[in-house]
Amino acid sequence: MPNSPKLPIALLTLLAPGIAAAQTSVPSGNLVGSQTWTAAGSPYVVQGDLTVPAGITLTLEAGTVIHLGPGDDQAANLDTARTELRVAGTLTVNGTTGSPVVVRSGAASPSTGDFYGVVALAGATVSGANLRVERGQRCLTNYATGASLSQVALHDCYRAITTTAGSSMTVSGGEALRSTNYGLSIEGGSLTASGLRVANGSNRGIYVASGDLSMDHSVLAQNSSYGIYATNSGAGTVVLDHVSIYGNSSYGCYVAGNSSLSFTLRNSLVSNNGTYGVYRSSSAVVTVAANLVWNNGTNYSGVSASTDSFSENPLVVDGAAGDLRPTSNSGLRSAGTDGQDIGAVPYDGVATNGLLGHLFTNTVLTAAASPTPSRATSRWSLA
Repeated sequence: MPNSPKLPIALLTLLAPGIAAAQTSVPSGNLVGSQTWTAAGSPYVVQGDLTVPAGITLTLEAGTVIHLGPGDDQAANLDTARTELRVAGTLTVNGTTGSPVVVRSGAASPSTGDFYGVVALAGATVSGANLRVERGQRCLTNYATGASLSQVALHDCYRAITTTAGSSMTVSGGEALRSTNYGLSIEGGSLTASGLRVANGSNRGIYVASGDLSMDHSVLAQNSSYGIYATNSGAGTVVLDHVSIYGNSSYGCYVAGNSSLSFTLRNSLVSNNGTYGVYRSSSAVVTVAANLVWNNGTNYSGVSASTDSFSENPLVVDGAAGDLRPTSNSGLRSAGTDGQDIGAVPYDGVATNGLLGHLFTNTVLTAAASPTPSRATSRWSLA
């Protein structure tokens, strides 16, 4: 009987039921032609700088996994020791909540800084949703205009997002967690961020050195130094609207730029930060409106509270655990200049534990339930 033909091991791996597909090795240098990477071909292993050239599109489908580095066999570009995924053409990210696109180290025992990260170059088009980058030196760096991503997850990066002069980027939803340097590093250009959580970093949540930042409905919490540090030496604008700055070890907001820096904080919660809540040490123009600033080492320095700002226990669900939703009697409710709740997240029905804070509905206290300790203010009646 003739011998049966022998199949290559890689093909046997692909055909064997219940066994994951073999990895796809991608040569460093320029990507050849437009490509679509998939979960089935994952992981895509890249061991040196890979560039998506102008006119070329790389599409990343849900569940795609990319391994960058460690090291850089190109020894070139922004970091000669770390692999970069560089985009001069188009990068489209089609991740989903359940199956994000993941970029991580190719090391057997990954550590922060094994690879550089994803770099959007000038002229690039970058868009999509549910991109997760883990342990990069600079997980996302933007030189492009109009870059737009939603539901990003940037974990254990040295710096999670870096912006540069002339760039613009929008990030809608997601998180930058456990950064070892800065969560967001604004080094020029502009970043618009909404629904972003920047938390548990080893240094500053946000560092603004140059450029513009517009942030709303976002959380800066439990970073080991500052929530945000703005020291723009040139003209720049920082607007924080409906932001919760909570439990950072040092300053909540530190503003140190010159008079060309405009810093606005409104409709925001600044609470439980170690040294100062809102601090200005310079001639920067600081505008505050409708903020709840409470229980910081010192609430304000170098700037005064606005007449529509106040200081009291915000009565959030569990600040220590990072749950900053207002409870039913919280003064955050409907107190913003726009009639919305102050802070990043709205009230969603969780009751305050005890009769304290503000009563937003008519309340009846009965003899049977007496005595009822109360520090409440608003309408109530005795029956």
